[in-house]
Amino acid sequence: MKTLLKVLAFASAFAVAVTALPAAAGQFGVQPIKVFLSKDTTSVLLSVENESDSPLRAQITGFMWTESAGGKMDLTPTDDLVYFPTLITMGPHEVRSVRVGLATSPVTPVEKSYRVFIEELPTLESQLAPAKGAHLTVRTKVGIPIFLEPANGTMKAAIGQAKIESGKLDVAVTNQGSLHVMIDSVKVVAKDSAGHEVFNKSIRGWYVMPSEERDFAIAIPKAACSKADSYDVTADSDVGLLTTHVSGDQGACR
Repeated sequence: MKTLLKVLAFASAFAVAVTALPAAAGQFGVQPIKVFLSKDTTSVLLSVENESDSPLRAQITGFMWTESAGGKMDLTPTDDLVYFPTLITMGPHEVRSVRVGLATSPVTPVEKSYRVFIEELPTLESQLAPAKGAHLTVRTKVGIPIFLEPANGTMKAAIGQAKIESGKLDVAVTNQGSLHVMIDSVKVVAKDSAGHEVFNKSIRGWYVMPSEERDFAIAIPKAACSKADSYDVTADSDVGLLTTHVSGDQGACR
């Protein structure tokens, strides 16, 4: 089976009408799942495959993409990208190509990030068919990261001092370079005064954009917090392991 992005894992649900049983959604795969553009590569082809036994329609849209420190994805309409076609129709198991390219200068001092979304639309047949009572239609939507790289990009990140407050460990990762950094996971290990492990938990990471900071928080159960003498925090990133340490604070337990 081809290495395709299974968009059902990232599907957005859109309620058209409500009933107990949903109508079947289309399923499609997209590759590649991440795109890098530069002065040498100003456009790419996305391959979209209809993996279902039914016809599928989809529209393509693009946005400037930024991330807040708290992890909120901010999408802004942009004219920096061009994509063609903007609407595709595929028969069962058909593959279509979508070209995505730059409408702006490829020269940038700091990496720019975008998201191109491929969103399933209702088929023409379903729109023309007579209504058969209320039902729920679930349609899939996937966003492909697009990165416009600078000529001499640098990748560098640092982890800040962790702190315990109200039963929660907070730590920030700062991107000090001109390229995005991917944090795969953030892990905290708490030990008591004898060095015995009393708590161990990992959470999923995410992108940290150039010159930006990303906050990560892990709840510490009161039983573990009351025993913890120290906390070791590790962020596993594509620039290596970032580590920090903080002493336990009994007064910070919830």
